[in-house]
Amino acid sequence: MKIYKDIKANNAEEALITWKEIYPLIPLLFEEPNPAPIKYCLNQIGLIDSPELRLPLTEISDELKVKIDKVFKKESSIKIA
Repeated sequence: MKIYKDIKANNAEEALITWKEIYPLIPLLFEEPNPAPIKYCLNQIGLIDSPELRLPLTEISDELKVKIDKVFKKESSIKIA
């Protein structure tokens, strides 16, 4: 959302800064079947209460959780709004 607002406001430099912060996360969202990685991320940043999924989907692996958490720790400024 922030990238969209920055581009709409013709602030490409700020949008690029934000994009560079979230870019490492994007490949991780597709490492395991969706929507599990996305729900995990949304839960980590507080936009949803639970990363819970309905069968036949299952939660993401512990390995992927660690990778995603590292991105969030490294880029602690990641914000959606």
